[in-house]
Amino acid sequence: PPVVTTRWGIDASAAAIGKISPRVAAAVVARAEDFLPKLADKSFDVVLALDFVEHLERESSVAVIREMRRAARCGVLVFTPKGFVENGDQYHDPESRDLQTHRCGWEPKDLEDLGFSVTEWSGFDYGQGQGPASTALWAEWVR
Repeated sequence: PPVVTTRWGIDASAAAIGKISPRVAAAVVARAEDFLPKLADKSFDVVLALDFVEHLERESSVAVIREMRRAARCGVLVFTPKGFVENGDQYHDPESRDLQTHRCGWEPKDLEDLGFSVTEWSGFDYGQGQGPASTALWAEWVR
């Protein structure tokens, strides 16, 4: 049988969703903490969270990670800076600045305590030349 790939994009920023909507089957403007609890268990094969969990308060971030695990049939991948990284507002338009602010930081042990395997990526600079390279975390949880 053919492999069917359906990608969804979920973001609280309408501007971000507008950029990806041509490349996904469903583009949803919603906060993850509101959207994920509405999904049935194992709704998606894989849930991918790129540069996202650090934008929530720690308690909300942990709750969202748990919801991502519940909604994933096979696994969850999380990409986030290592530690708390102040991100300033010079890179963000005023409309979405509130969504872009970093509110928590993650260390490998924090994600390992949630059942993830963690790999550190040293020298990561987002390819934007916006400052010194930092260390990022790739965290993988497999059901």
